[in-house]
Amino acid sequence: MNLLKNLGIHQDLVQRDLVRLSMKVEAKHLQPYGIVHGGINTVLAETAASLGANANLTSAQIAVGVNVTTQHIQAIREGVILAVATPDHVGQNLQTWQVRLTVNGRLTATAVVTLINVATPGPRKH
Repeated sequence: MNLLKNLGIHQDLVQRDLVRLSMKVEAKHLQPYGIVHGGINTVLAETAASLGANANLTSAQIAVGVNVTTQHIQAIREGVILAVATPDHVGQNLQTWQVRLTVNGRLTATAVVTLINVATPGPRKH
């Protein structure tokens, strides 16, 4: 099972200049104090930015994350997290995306994701 399915992340919209993901908060997303683990915000942010970044490339390239900076603004205990990603820069080598995470329209986290465009890997050799 891949990470998106395991965490219940839904791809609501994936375009070259806008990505929207959503995820209903469940017990598996919480840390021991009953709030969403900060890593969930970062997973949502990097996933949204990666999907958008890859939508800007041909099949000869993929975009992979090289840096994520996440600011946790407000704790989340329940609801649906919406991650909205937009590009700041789409270059030949690097892309930078801004991601805003909200619950019921309330800002809960922001992130900046930098990705590098690399050649699509060939088949693995064993």
